[in-house]
Amino acid sequence: MNTEPDDQARIIALRNDIARVDTKASVLLALASAALAAVLTATTLRLPGPATWTGAAGAAAFLAATLLLLLAVRPSLHGPGWPTWDRIPEHQLAAELTGPNQAAEARTLATLARRKYLCVRAAVDLIVAGTILLTAAGCLTAAA
Repeated sequence: MNTEPDDQARIIALRNDIARVDTKASVLLALASAALAAVLTATTLRLPGPATWTGAAGAAAFLAATLLLLLAVRPSLHGPGWPTWDRIPEHQLAAELTGPNQAAEARTLATLARRKYLCVRAAVDLIVAGTILLTAAGCLTAAA
């Protein structure tokens, strides 16, 4: 039973998942960066003590989310495949391009996809927490 086409389809699906998570991370990065910029421009306001601390915690959450999203979109240049092609001998490159090395490629892609999705997931959690904290800071300011 030949499973090579199925394996190739799985690798293609994995590459598509990586492209999707990169798109998600980019959109979230723009959102988190804009929110962080807005919060930083509000630092000139005189806020009551509790609102200041709550707002600072919200800003820290957005900063952490931004850093995680930057890690998610950061290119990975390790593992088998094209990142090694400039450092291997010509005969080894020719063998790698013609021979199936799908297991190593699948493992590298799966590791990369999982890392990216974990960063995006944690960043979304931080964006939610930051939004709640900034909303609370706004309510505390309005109540003061």
